[in-house]
Amino acid sequence: MAHLTRREVFAIFSEKAGSSTTIKISHVTKTILQRFSTQDKDEEEWAEILRRLCYEFVRRAKKSMRLDDPKSSHSAWLDEKIHLPPIKLPPGRPTSDFDSLTEDRKRKRAKVLGGESSANELAYAAMIKARSEGRKDIAHLLCEIFQNGKAQQISEAYLNEIKREPVRVFTANEALALMLNMDISRDSYQSLRNGLVKRNHPELLPPYKAVHDASEKCSPSDSAFILTESAVQINIQALLDITLARMLEIDDVKKGIAPK
Repeated sequence: MAHLTRREVFAIFSEKAGSSTTIKISHVTKTILQRFSTQDKDEEEWAEILRRLCYEFVRRAKKSMRLDDPKSSHSAWLDEKIHLPPIKLPPGRPTSDFDSLTEDRKRKRAKVLGGESSANELAYAAMIKARSEGRKDIAHLLCEIFQNGKAQQISEAYLNEIKREPVRVFTANEALALMLNMDISRDSYQSLRNGLVKRNHPELLPPYKAVHDASEKCSPSDSAFILTESAVQINIQALLDITLARMLEIDDVKKGIAPK
């Protein structure tokens, strides 16, 4: 059983000096209920006791300007303890968290919760509970399904989404190969990508910079080139090295030479 003096409650009541009685009562109730762990049914009973006590503060304050003055005739009354009802804990073992239960125990608990209630009643209760817990996405979905009659529409949209094959995007190397095979310029590639962006598919082709960087990796370093006034020479070994290194990055080539 919780024990508080009327003076302790009055101190909380006085924290909202200048506010309406309703606001003061709400502040007292919220503050004290947060101090103790209560069940829903206990909260209703505690709130009623506190509400009556607050109105008694108001009534007595009209006869005494300083209700909490030690010399006041109300001092002894304020120092008396008020007895709030004991917290009624549910009987038996503590209830386990639902998410931690096995599927079998979840079904058993759901059967008990369901009782004789209809699916619509349970769904409505779940929607209200989800809102109270701040889970607005679940509450909105339940509202759309059971109150707005969109169960079939939502179900079909979900099934279509999971059946849809994932879009395979071009890598930078694949986009470079596409440019070379189609013999298109940078501007043509950018126009193609802009068209996809307008159709909400910007991820299909990488930005041209990524393609350009992939192209740069296909060339030997500058030191492999020898420039004269009449000719350009390249170190064949450097060219073979870069060609082989790039070939080894191809998945099919990797699989072909991987040890079995």
